[in-house]
Amino acid sequence: MSLNQELHEALGYCWHELEIIVIDESLKKYGDMFFHRCKKCGFLTDDYQEECNPDYVADPRMVIREMMKRGELEAFSFYVWDRSDKLRYIASYLDIIRMVAIDQTGKLARLALDWLQKEGL
Repeated sequence: MSLNQELHEALGYCWHELEIIVIDESLKKYGDMFFHRCKKCGFLTDDYQEECNPDYVADPRMVIREMMKRGELEAFSFYVWDRSDKLRYIASYLDIIRMVAIDQTGKLARLALDWLQKEGL
C-alpha cells in the first residue's frame, strides 16, 4: 500500500480502485461511452485512477488543507514542530516551509500518517 493510499484512508476517504463500466452499448458508434466506477464505494468518474486519487507526496499542501478541514492544523503543526530541531529555530522553520512548499519526498505525508495513527483519529 502506498503512502498516499495509507494517508488518504487514515483521513477517512476511499482510495478508489476503478473498473470500466459501459453506459450504453447503443451509443458506441459515437465513440467510447464508458466511465470508471470505484469497486469499493461506487464513485463514478471519467478520470483514470491516478487522476481521481490524491498525491500528498507530490503536493504536500494537500496535507495542510486536509488538516485544516479537520480542524486539526494547530495540533498537527505542534507535532511537526516537536520533530524538528528547535535549537536551530531558523533552520527548523525553513525545513517546515520546504516540507509544505517544495518537498516531494513525502516527509509531511509520513508525519501526517504517523500523527493520525498516534492520535487514533
